[in-house]
Amino acid sequence: MPDVSPYLQYSFILPAGLTILGWFVVARQTDRREFRKELREQLKELRTSMDEVRLRSAAYWLWEDVKTSGPSAIALSSEVKRLSRYLRNLESAGLRFESTGLIIAIRSLATGGDFQSRSRVRSEADEERLEDLSGAIEDALSRVDNAFYSYFAPSKRRCLRWLPLGGALLMVRE
Repeated sequence: MPDVSPYLQYSFILPAGLTILGWFVVARQTDRREFRKELREQLKELRTSMDEVRLRSAAYWLWEDVKTSGPSAIALSSEVKRLSRYLRNLESAGLRFESTGLIIAIRSLATGGDFQSRSRVRSEADEERLEDLSGAIEDALSRVDNAFYSYFAPSKRRCLRWLPLGGALLMVRE
C-alpha cells in the first residue's frame, strides 16, 4: 500500500472551496449589476414621463382652446399619475428620497388652480406656472439622481495611468 500523507487526502477541499466562494462572489456582483441596470431603465422611463408632463402641461395651459381641452386634460392627468407611480417605484426599490413631496409639488403645478374649468382664461400666471413646474421637475430629477449615485457610489479607487516616456514608465496620479 502506498504511503499517502494525511494532508494529501484532503487536498481537493481548498480548490473546491475557493471555486464555490468565487461562484457566490460572481453571483452577487451579477445581481447587483442587473439591479443597477433595471434602475437605470426605470430612470430613463421617469425622464421620458417628466418630459411628457412638461409638453402636455404646456399644450394644456398655453396652446389648447379652453372649450376643447378635455382630452388634453385627461392625458395630462394620466401622465402625472404615471410619473407618481415611477417615483414611488424608485423609492420602494431602495433609493432614498422623499417622493411624496415631489409628487405633490408636480401634481399641484401641473393640474392645480382652475384645471379643467370651463371659465379658465389664459394669463401670464400660466407661464409662471410652467416655469415653476420645470423647476419642480428639475428638482425631482436632481434628487433622484443624487439618490441613485449615493446608492451606487462611484469607485473610490484612484485611476493610475502609465505613460511611456523615453522607454521608462511614468506613473501619473490624478
